[in-house]
Amino acid sequence: MRTLESSAELGRAALRGGLVTAGSTALRFLMQFGTVVVVARILGPAEYGFAAVMLVFVTLAEVLRGSGLATAVLQRTDLNPQIASRVHYISACISAVIATLFLVLVAPLGQALSEPRLPRYAPLIAAVLLLAGMTAVPQALLARSLRFTLIAGVELLASATGCATAIALATAGFGAGSLAWQAATVALFTFIGMQCLGGWWPGRPSSRASSSPYVRFGLNMAATQTTRYLSQNLDRVLLSATSGALATGLYSQAMQLVQLPLGQLSAPLQRVVLPILSRLVHDPKDYAAFFRRALHVFVLALWPTMAILVVVAPDLVSLVFGSAWRGSGDTMRLLSGIGFAAPLVFGTSWVLVSNGRVSAQTKLVLAVALATIVAIIMGAKHGATGVALAVSISAVVGVAPALLLAVRNSSLCYSDVFTPLIWPSVIAATAGATTAVTQFFGLPPTTLLALSISVGLGTTALMCALIRPVRSELLSWRPALRGRSPREATTPAADPTRTTPTPSPQQEVSP
Repeated sequence: MRTLESSAELGRAALRGGLVTAGSTALRFLMQFGTVVVVARILGPAEYGFAAVMLVFVTLAEVLRGSGLATAVLQRTDLNPQIASRVHYISACISAVIATLFLVLVAPLGQALSEPRLPRYAPLIAAVLLLAGMTAVPQALLARSLRFTLIAGVELLASATGCATAIALATAGFGAGSLAWQAATVALFTFIGMQCLGGWWPGRPSSRASSSPYVRFGLNMAATQTTRYLSQNLDRVLLSATSGALATGLYSQAMQLVQLPLGQLSAPLQRVVLPILSRLVHDPKDYAAFFRRALHVFVLALWPTMAILVVVAPDLVSLVFGSAWRGSGDTMRLLSGIGFAAPLVFGTSWVLVSNGRVSAQTKLVLAVALATIVAIIMGAKHGATGVALAVSISAVVGVAPALLLAVRNSSLCYSDVFTPLIWPSVIAATAGATTAVTQFFGLPPTTLLALSISVGLGTTALMCALIRPVRSELLSWRPALRGRSPREATTPAADPTRTTPTPSPQQEVSP
């Protein structure tokens, strides 16, 4: 496990890691979105609804892969090979227990959800869960060492193989099972890549006492992630039980279309941001500057995209997936609150975890998740529309307590959170408005959709070029591309949220 001692090297690794991760993320997004289009057209809403219920259990793998134990490996500073080995063994045992419990309970689960085919795919789902737990620590160690290029390469290969598997099997008539095989393929290739190419192998474990802080940290994070998982997946389970596979399929596709760009941004960003913030936690000035930049990038990438999608969602879904899926576009509009709230929710998580305040995060997530669960139960009686509104409103309302908790007892102030939102808000509102204006043009549907998206994206690009702080933020990434030290990209002068004068070179402080 190598370390980075030089602050200049740390900054350079952060910038390059962000760029590599962003590029890999964009490629994976294109592959996954293309796969979703092809498979959804082949399966249709009803069959896709069963697949969505099945994938509720598959997504538990993400909880295991990004578990509290893995987060502890990223956050704590006293890690050694023996502790890493013990944490790895614990993670593998937990995933094995969960996989076994799923195999035992899958039959009654299938009956409760009126999905008798669920046990047929249980071995695949169990394998995904087991592999996720065994991948968690090797991947966290790579992220801790800032080896983002290797992580990106492994994930890109795994995603490409999984997408090809899903399309081939769906075309061959495997139905919903094609998505289960896709998940298993991705899990297997990710495990092999992280474990073998990463160069780390578990050895003799440390004593129980030395690893107990990691276990306590992990338990708090596990409670947080498990509760969040339940609140994020209960909607599909309830819809399947109350409204049937068709409604579940339409709703699930809408949720996936909202979460796909969000997931492609949030997971890589967290992988880059969390290790850096954890190392800067004792340097309040640089910690706040890096947080502002990370939040600014997240919001700038997501909010204009969400604003455009809110306008064109029904027409876009109809064109891409077919007229049978148009209802997903209407539901997607109702779910847009999730996308707008997400950067602030994830930003809160970065602050709490990097400061080691996982118990506070656990309490926050428990409160917000319980409120979301209650809202989903109340909205389920109104079908997909009621559930979508309940989830979206809960996401927006949960932002306020999250921000209060993040700023309290941290080196941040409220301006560090709200200042990065100003220009992205203006850009998103303008992009959405110009996109909406095009809807009044009497053009054929395909032409109108292409024009609307082009105008929205063009407006976003133009404003990014014209607004000086935003342009400076984007240009500040150029030193990393040229292999130069990123001092000028990490000082207050390049921070788009700073309004203070540019310091002299003697006054600059590297992160």
